[in-house]
Amino acid sequence: MIRRYRYLPQVYAERRKRLIDQLPTGSLALVTAHDKMPKSADQFFPYQFNTNLFYLTGLEHPDVALLLWKGEDQTREMVFYPAYDEHQAVWEGNVLTEEEIRRRAGEVMTMVNEKFWPTFHAYAASARCCYLEYNQHPRFFSEVPYAALRYGRRIREWYPALPMEALYPILARMRMIKDDHEVTFLREANRVAAQAFDALLQAGSSFRYEYEVEAFLYAQIVRAGGEGFAFDTIVAGGKNATVLHYTNNDAALRAGELLLIDFGATVHGYHSDITRVVPIGGRFSPRQRAVYEAVLGVQRRLMGAMKPGVTIQQLNAHAGQWITEALIRLELLTEQEVQDNPQAYRRYFMHGFGHHLGLDVHDVADAHQPLASGMVLTCEPGIYIPEENIGIRLENDVMITASGAEDLSADIPIAVDDILGRIQ
Repeated sequence: MIRRYRYLPQVYAERRKRLIDQLPTGSLALVTAHDKMPKSADQFFPYQFNTNLFYLTGLEHPDVALLLWKGEDQTREMVFYPAYDEHQAVWEGNVLTEEEIRRRAGEVMTMVNEKFWPTFHAYAASARCCYLEYNQHPRFFSEVPYAALRYGRRIREWYPALPMEALYPILARMRMIKDDHEVTFLREANRVAAQAFDALLQAGSSFRYEYEVEAFLYAQIVRAGGEGFAFDTIVAGGKNATVLHYTNNDAALRAGELLLIDFGATVHGYHSDITRVVPIGGRFSPRQRAVYEAVLGVQRRLMGAMKPGVTIQQLNAHAGQWITEALIRLELLTEQEVQDNPQAYRRYFMHGFGHHLGLDVHDVADAHQPLASGMVLTCEPGIYIPEENIGIRLENDVMITASGAEDLSADIPIAVDDILGRIQ
């Protein structure tokens, strides 16, 4: 991943202040970096930073911890970092210094990691509770005792009388509402995706394999100013498009079939998440077009329903109802099948209407909180028909506004005529 980050020290400082303001007096709060994960021999997987730590400090390095203290008459913001390692400096060059930490995070106290536990002990002696940042995303399950868990276990062992609280819900509520800087980066991520997709359409029928499309998109994203793909890109031709998280991307492209492309660009750590479907060979069959138009119609209705006060549960219910109506029109379901089983549409539409989007592609969120101005979500209905080799999902990024919603992906062609008009 290319790093082209624009650090916002004043913004990170303001976020830390807002977080501290929500904590009771006598609180400690700890946010730790993710671990580097070994790959093989002396290699590591590409490092994925803790987005909560980045949100509060702009730091995307391993072996870093942020410790916050809210006392009766003072607060402390402390960043702990690895001591200088000459070997790492020579071989990797990615060495943190006090000056670099402050350039990114703003005014914080800085200490090497060896001072963490003595410092923690000094504050824990008078603390009333400690907030720990575990990953509580409902789709996250890990058997690996990652850094936050290891810190938490030690704190529970050494300070059994110190009450522990979860920091994740507070950070999730903060991150659900995007500030102006975040919206700017999300707009840019959509601009980069739009530029890459337009270049792909203009390249036309020059691609023979799914992986050629993937490679082309990556190059276009980087050229347009992005840092790389937001996630493992899905390039799925024909029946492969009916596999929701297909990422092999190694099959030959066949004229007359459809190509589903689920991709996104990253800008300053923020992501776009777009899905488009194009006909291989430049023409939709009547059946393909009918299914495509049905999905697009549902997406437009869903985007019209996205506004403050509406819940994700309500949008999922709308998606199920409107997809069901489309499936009946397409003669994939009958009225009787729907009466017998209102969930019959799940045979052809297996996922939800969308998800929150931000520093994480499936961003942190409180799923029970109604939509509010400043939230950004995807809208991605689909119909998947394996027996017909048709898989269609259409996905845009949508920002909730005071009066409704704004389509951040409006510049990425989606109407059939717009798609066909750009294919060379």
